Amino acid sequence: MAPEKIESSRHSPARASLLARALSILDAVDLIRLGARIPLICKLTGLEHSTAKRLYRQIRGFHAPAGQAPFTDTWYLKSHQRMLHTTIIWRLFQAFEATSKAAARALIDIYGSYSQMVQNVLLDVTRAAFVPQLLAQGLWLEYRCEYCSLSFIGPENNVNKSCPACHLYHRFRCRLCCAAIEQRSTGRNRDICASCSARRKRRNPN
Repeated sequence: MAPEKIESSRHSPARASLLARALSILDAVDLIRLGARIPLICKLTGLEHSTAKRLYRQIRGFHAPAGQAPFTDTWYLKSHQRMLHTTIIWRLFQAFEATSKAAARALIDIYGSYSQMVQNVLLDVTRAAFVPQLLAQGLWLEYRCEYCSLSFIGPENNVNKSCPACHLYHRFRCRLCCAAIEQRSTGRNRDICASCSARRKRRNPN
């Protein structure tokens, strides 16, 4: 029995290496199906660029598209809906930090959770993967919403005191009493209802 144990332990590093590569390939397959780009797949799984490209071609039936990964926050800032989804992704990254999963598997699970939580997916998996880097690079910071008191993320020079969810909510609700507001077809939208506006005028007639 002893020789067999010695032989088993002698080959265990090789088997561990083979298993690790197999798991990397499985993660790469899932990332490809989610729409990840080749550079992201290689970064997260450690696979060679040629291997990832070959996998992509075999799974999708065509060559991987060219293109850069996101490196600025311009896309995220174009709407409050995108900002809200970015905060959702950030919260999911925080929740999955405690699981100690490999980076590739964590992203796969995070993006799967995100896709189930929202009605319309706005962030593709590559943009979702870039969210933690926004904070790591100091481009974005964590803030506290003055309305709901929940934390959210935004650019370093952020001037909004409300989170994206509250900002969207108050486009149609009074900021003082939360009553519904009928938006104007032209001109600047109201931020408080007619009743609160009238009370404010009575208090400050000038």
